[in-house]
Amino acid sequence: MRRLAVCFAFVSLLGACATPSQPVAPAQEDHSGEVKGLLAQDNIDPLTAYLDQYADDAGRASAVAEVRTERDKRCAAVAKLYDGREKTPANAARLRTAYRHSCPAVVEVFQRQVAKAVRNTPAAAAPAPESAPPPADAPGPAAAIAPSGAIAGQLLDNCYLLVRIENYQEALDACAKPAELGDAKAEDGMAVSFRALRKYPDALVWARRAAAQNLPDGEYQLGDLLHRGAGTARDDAEALRYFQKAGQEGVAEAQYAAGSMVARGEGTARDDAQARAWYALAADQGFARAELSLGEIYATGTGVAPDAEQARIWLTKAAGQGLAQAQRELGELYMGGRGIPADDYQAYVWFSLAALNGDAAAAAPRDVAAARLTSEQIDQAQHQIRRTMEDKR
Repeated sequence: MRRLAVCFAFVSLLGACATPSQPVAPAQEDHSGEVKGLLAQDNIDPLTAYLDQYADDAGRASAVAEVRTERDKRCAAVAKLYDGREKTPANAARLRTAYRHSCPAVVEVFQRQVAKAVRNTPAAAAPAPESAPPPADAPGPAAAIAPSGAIAGQLLDNCYLLVRIENYQEALDACAKPAELGDAKAEDGMAVSFRALRKYPDALVWARRAAAQNLPDGEYQLGDLLHRGAGTARDDAEALRYFQKAGQEGVAEAQYAAGSMVARGEGTARDDAQARAWYALAADQGFARAELSLGEIYATGTGVAPDAEQARIWLTKAAGQGLAQAQRELGELYMGGRGIPADDYQAYVWFSLAALNGDAAAAAPRDVAAARLTSEQIDQAQHQIRRTMEDKR
């Protein structure tokens, strides 16, 4: 009673009294400005990035709830839009590209509808098997390997399609028969599907079979499993061999992986020049991570003379593909003016895009750059940022 009396005596100063059994809610900070800015732009991913960053921030609970409600409302609108669209692989790819991060449930439902539509399509007649037997030393399963033409038809088409739209559980059913008959792409489809389902030993078996047929994608899959030690002991030397083999056949992911391993000295001696050469091959194909790596190499002068203009070119390419780290590093290049003219306007644009794409480290330098701009410049930059985000949808 005495404790309550003291509490009541100070109620005018404290505003309320809490007993030990009454939890004290965390103070809610005013984030209405940042929420208003988020809701004013039309894209969904910035909302999801905000939720990912602040979901556990008790001081932002009301702001998080408001953003989540708006994100869910926009996902519902996307679902309604695609409900009226034809259930085709092309539409599934567009939906997945634009909304996979923020509306995964919507993407999954549509992909199931596409798979069902494919299954209900009348099967194409398969041509008669070729009469010539495979060579005795042909790679793959011990049983005779049927040529791809002999396995053609709806089952094989379904296998390729289901892997492409990432419906991996059903892909296993569609790919099993053609893979058992030796179709290399179906074998790779089995490897990709088992890997996505985290059944790594099975993925390894099928990746080895696809790689044994010199399928570049299968060689990349096998290299990646060996490098990660997924389903087997990690083997960097063997992983690098498969990455290089697939990279020589033009697989950009393998070229980038080979460059990264050589840059770190994994499975071989470190070689900056060779790493740069592998990155360049992948970057020339528009592989964003390789473009970022080249930009960093020229910015830091790793194994080559520093070249700020080359760094700007490659970072811009990667940033233009929406890679948040590249956007932040490009902002740093413009803000620092290291070898190129300092440009706070461009720094603000790229820091803002990086922050909207979930790079928390970009927020502070964005605010520094903003303080150096006029209100007119900020308005113009915001227009450019919105246009860039809309173009990525």
